[in-house]
Amino acid sequence: MVVMALPEDEGGGYLAVAPDLLGCMADGATEEAAIADIRSAIGEWIDEAKRLGREVPEPNCINALYANGKRKLILKLRPKIS
Repeated sequence: MVVMALPEDEGGGYLAVAPDLLGCMADGATEEAAIADIRSAIGEWIDEAKRLGREVPEPNCINALYANGKRKLILKLRPKIS
């Protein structure tokens, strides 16, 4: 997931995006809220893709977390989605 601060002139807050899942994004007033919302959105995206018989892409094992213009690299290994 990618989380980035939104400019104050656009309302502020944070935007979270799941780059591997086309169109899967969420926002929140805080970084933590955006992350919680994107985790929920990811689950819903996967459930809907399965319901429609669409392929669910394998997650990228490298996630970039952006906050306050700073980038942190987070490595996560996830089990294969079945």
